[in-house]
Amino acid sequence: MKKALAYFRVSLTDALEYRGDIILYVLSGVALPVTSLLLWNAVSFSESSSPLSPPELVRYYIFLLFVGTWVSSWTSYFLSRDIRLGKISPWLVKPAPFLLYQASNNISEKMLKTVYLTPIAFLLSFIFKFTWPSLSPSKWLLFGLTFILAAVIFFLIDICLGLLAFWLDDSSAVREFYSILNLIFSGRLLPLYTLPLIIQNISFFLPFRYTLSLPLEIILDKLSSMQLIQGLIIQIIFLIISFCLYKFLWSRGVRKYSASGH
Repeated sequence: MKKALAYFRVSLTDALEYRGDIILYVLSGVALPVTSLLLWNAVSFSESSSPLSPPELVRYYIFLLFVGTWVSSWTSYFLSRDIRLGKISPWLVKPAPFLLYQASNNISEKMLKTVYLTPIAFLLSFIFKFTWPSLSPSKWLLFGLTFILAAVIFFLIDICLGLLAFWLDDSSAVREFYSILNLIFSGRLLPLYTLPLIIQNISFFLPFRYTLSLPLEIILDKLSSMQLIQGLIIQIIFLIISFCLYKFLWSRGVRKYSASGH
């Protein structure tokens, strides 16, 4: 616990030094949900067959601002760079787990982003007439649980993408391909309910839905009790798979890294 707190304090100090950059990241992250909200509001008002009502669209994209911020990770780029440059060597001898530092860095920056994001979200809520969803306490609890699981799964997958640099000289193409699939199947670009049925069906078998869309679907109150339980179980399965994959790639990668003389 002391090591985690120490890493967190260091990461938060580093984040505060780059607060100007973080503000720009927040504004760039707001652009897509706001643009999508404006477009879908226009469609929903002009077409009675819109898959989501205007209040549901507002609710979805306002929550997406916060859920999308916390269910994100930028570790893979820096991790792959450090592996290529041999800068990961100190972590092979430090007593603290490598994953602990990366998680501390991730959480500290998200906390700072949330501080900047909150007043923007309040303003947008007023402009678009946001209304809180009428959910039971059990569904709010499930929302929180699936939200946390989604963030952890996405973080672990992002770490795994970075660890590919142990074997690939340039893993950027893999990261970009993953980002494109994530944009389509996670609900970040468009709610899954608005996509063709075949894409919705495919999304149920891919990890992307469980790293963002599932908690937002709970907010929309679109899932039955059986679907909620099924979604939670699949999330846990993907969590176990992503963690085991991380352990495998890290252990094999470190051996290859050491053998190469770094």
